[in-house]
Amino acid sequence: MSLKMKRRLIGGVGMTVILTLFGAVVVVPIWSQSAVAGKEIREIVLEARDLAFGDANPTLSFKPGERVRLIVRNTDIGVLHSIRLPGIDDTVRHIPWNEEITIEFTAPEEGVFEYICPQHAPKMQGRIRIEEAL
Repeated sequence: MSLKMKRRLIGGVGMTVILTLFGAVVVVPIWSQSAVAGKEIREIVLEARDLAFGDANPTLSFKPGERVRLIVRNTDIGVLHSIRLPGIDDTVRHIPWNEEITIEFTAPEEGVFEYICPQHAPKMQGRIRIEEAL
């Protein structure tokens, strides 16, 4: 084997080792964070259509401290919807037609909250119930 080929082989192996170590450094901390948190995220999808969220604005029930990922899709052709979760997340998020938004939160202490489309209330609003015994 020529000296030039040996250098290429060593360089290629070295680069592979470096990339592998870099991948381990980047991936392991992300994995560790989710393992340390120890809580899975419960995913709920609501569809904004016909001036309602889902089927007649369902009541969403969670336990205190539960991690939640709420995905809201707007399938109402030509209509701009928004969502706000007063008492949980007061940010108003706009959802153009044919798009979706994601809200992640930790369910607060027990209580009853709401989710609402500010420009289409009272038709587009539902309840969020937080209680230990579900």
